[in-house]
Amino acid sequence: MTLEEKPTKDVQESTNVGNSMVNEVKEAIARALGSKIRDLSVSMKGEDVTVLGKVDEASQIATVTSVIERIKGVKGVDNRVTATPLAKMPAEKTMATPPIGLKKEASPHESASGGSHSI
Repeated sequence: MTLEEKPTKDVQESTNVGNSMVNEVKEAIARALGSKIRDLSVSMKGEDVTVLGKVDEASQIATVTSVIERIKGVKGVDNRVTATPLAKMPAEKTMATPPIGLKKEASPHESASGGSHSI
């Protein structure tokens, strides 16, 4: 397309409708799954939606398809979402006492005898 050529009104409206539909799909998925879906990508070709992303559980993949199929104007769904659980972080261990060989450092307000002093 040269600088002199501009998209026709039909192409502009089609693009606006496509962008609007993509946003509607993303919002519907977000309402259904919230933060349980990661790396969400939605594209449309005509009335067909392709969705990619990651969820924690395989059952959530079917939820994505179900949500998209209920949106007016969607005729087909290519669901490429995969179930890849987030790695669980080990519970943080707190140390009530320092390990053997380590001394608790005195705060600036504590003297060597463990009490506090004023300046």
